[in-house]
Formats: sequence, C-alpha cells, structure tokens
Amino acid sequence: MHIPRVPSEQVAPTEQTGGGYAWSLNRFMQLNPPLFSGTTDPMEANRWIVDARKILTASECLESRLMTFATFLLLREAEEWWRELSGNMIVAQYEDKLNALSRFCPRVISDDAARANHFKMGLRIKIHKQVNMVKNLTYAELVENVGIAERDLLEERS
Repeated sequence: MHIPRVPSEQVAPTEQTGGGYAWSLNRFMQLNPPLFSGTTDPMEANRWIVDARKILTASECLESRLMTFATFLLLREAEEWWRELSGNMIVAQYEDKLNALSRFCPRVISDDAARANHFKMGLRIKIHKQVNMVKNLTYAELVENVGIAERDLLEERS
C-alpha cells in the first residue's frame, strides 16, 4: 500500500505541548494508518472508522490536528466526497452531514463551541464572511445565522 508523503515544508515540526505531542503529518503516517478510498459496504466503512479511530487515539496528536489527519487518510472517491461535502450543499444538508460525521470524531467536536467552530470552518467563503463577524455564537445560533445568510445570497442571485 502506498502511503502519501507531504513535503516537509508543509508540515509543522513535532513539539512537546503539555501532556501530549503536536505530531507532524509525516510522523503520523509512519504509524501506517488505514487509508480509505470509499465503499458501498457499510461494514467495510465501519471497520475503517474503527481502525482509523484507534490510530488517531493512540497517536495522542493535538485535537486541533485530528480532523486534518483523519481527512488525509481519504483517497479517490472518499476524498472527492469529503471535498464536495460543503461546497455544493445547502446549509441544512451540510448541518446534517456534520452531525452525522461528528460521531466519528468525538474528541474534535466535543462541545457546542467546537461544533460551531467546525461548522463555521466548512462554510462557503461568502457565507463564512457574513457570519464570521459575529463572535461567540452557540451552535444553534450559528446555524440560524448561516441559514439567514444563505437565504440572503439566494435572493441576491434571483
């Protein structure tokens, strides 16, 4: 199995931080995490999730990097699906997908603020700019504001 490598200038050096380590992506990939290119078999997909979660947990990498590392394990169709996740969705679809996927990353999306942050990071740029001006929103408030921003953009196009 080919393990993709990242140019060293794109990877932060490893540094000790408190009780954990800020792992570099190359160091993480040396653990030979399972790569995933997609499947129609839900059991196979679930096995990948279980195996990937084990390595992500064992690596003790910083929570802020877990999503980056997990998405780096996606190849071909799975990677394309991930890229398209928010780009062409309406907000309600994006919210549903984020909620469904968050069960696979409970350490990353552990509370309301983290959920709101990840939701905001995946928004289309025009919507992100509109809602980014308001700080400290709960997840529910953010979703409501994003829905309003989306409706405004749709009205501008018509």
